[in-house]
Amino acid sequence: PGDTVIDIGANLGYYTLLAAELVGEGGRVVAIEPNPEVFRRLSASITVNGFAPRTSARNVALAATGESGQRPFFVPAGEPKNGRFLGAGESAERLAMHGAVSEVALGRIDPDDFERVDFIKIDVEGAELGVLDHLRPVIEKFRPKLVCEVNFKRGYSWDDLITVLGTDRLRYLDFHSKLHPLTREMCETRQVGEDWLVWVDFGA
Repeated sequence: PGDTVIDIGANLGYYTLLAAELVGEGGRVVAIEPNPEVFRRLSASITVNGFAPRTSARNVALAATGESGQRPFFVPAGEPKNGRFLGAGESAERLAMHGAVSEVALGRIDPDDFERVDFIKIDVEGAELGVLDHLRPVIEKFRPKLVCEVNFKRGYSWDDLITVLGTDRLRYLDFHSKLHPLTREMCETRQVGEDWLVWVDFGA
């Protein structure tokens, strides 16, 4: 109770609503969701469930420090609840044949807008490094706990991840919500091409 939670890649709001319930009336939840249609449903769900007084939702994407303006965002036709930035060399015209491409505003999480940040959840379909880089000032100021969906087939490595996190003391959450140490060797030999739920406690 009383915590502040940031949910980045909030999607339809399952974890946003769970966090809003857990933090109570004295807490705060900030939900970030770039997919325009999903954001509309997220906002409605927050209101219908009575959490609007302590939960704010923003229809923006977070990118690496220094980026501003807008970036092309692709929503696949078969998975309208998902979405991602266009990759290097990808054609918006070609992708538009398989879904919708729109310009999404790049937002900012400013540590000065918060009195505390206790927990951050990240699920951003390949944009992890840019988001983590963006969050560096927040992490350095508040030393929160963080969980991030990671997949090393998305164009980054173990070294890239620990560099942007600033620590190699990583753990992962299993299917039973139990925490275990996570190592480079495990990432290279287990669940190759699959997701890890990486947990970091910056205050430990």
